[in-house]
Amino acid sequence: MNQIQVGITGHRDLRSEDLLNLSDRVREFFEKVERSNPGSDLILMSPLADGADRLVAKLAIEVKWKVIALLPMPVSEYENDFETAESLTEFRELLEQVDRCVEIPLVEGNTLENIQGWGENRAKQYVFVGAYTVRHSHILLALWNGEDPKLPGGTAEVVQFMRTGEIPAEFEPTTHPVPPTAGGSVYHIVTPRKSNPVTVGSAFEVKEYESR
Repeated sequence: MNQIQVGITGHRDLRSEDLLNLSDRVREFFEKVERSNPGSDLILMSPLADGADRLVAKLAIEVKWKVIALLPMPVSEYENDFETAESLTEFRELLEQVDRCVEIPLVEGNTLENIQGWGENRAKQYVFVGAYTVRHSHILLALWNGEDPKLPGGTAEVVQFMRTGEIPAEFEPTTHPVPPTAGGSVYHIVTPRKSNPVTVGSAFEVKEYESR
C-alpha cells in the first residue's frame, strides 16, 4: 500500500479564538490529501508540543489517520517543557492514543544531563526533530504566521528546511522511523499567535509551496 507521510510544524501559542477556523482549514487539508491519494496509508508525524502539534494530532486521530509521536528527546525529559498540569495531562493522554512513539536520538555531543534546562544543547534537539520531520515527510503542514524570528528549531526554520532541502550536516537523520522521502511540498495555513498576532498574508489563508 502506498504511504503518505505528513509532518506538522507550527506555533505553540495559538489563540483560542482562532481554533475553529484553524480546525476547519486542517480538515480541508486532510480531505485534500485523502482525495489525492485514495487507498493510501495516511500518517501524521507530530512532536505533540502545545498548540499546533496537538491540534493537528487530535484532528488526525478524529479522522482515523495513523499518528506517530516524533519526540525531540526522551519522554521523561520532554515532559519538563510543559508548564502546566493541564498541558502535561493532555500530552500523556495523546501519547496513549497515537499508533507509535519515536524518541529521536541525541545530537552528537548532547547528553541527558546537558540538555536539561533551556539552552543551546536543548535547542539542538528541536532543530533535530524538525530535520527528522522534513526528511520523512511528503508534505509539511505549517501553522505559521509567516514571519522568521531566526529561532533554532522554530517553525520558520523547519519550513525553510523543507523548501530548500538543505539541512546542516549535524542534523541529518541517520535512523529512519518511517521511510525517508525524496522531497515534498509545504501546505501553509497562515496562523496568528498570541505573542504576535500580525501575519504575513491574511489569517487562515492557505499557501502551497513546492520544495527541493
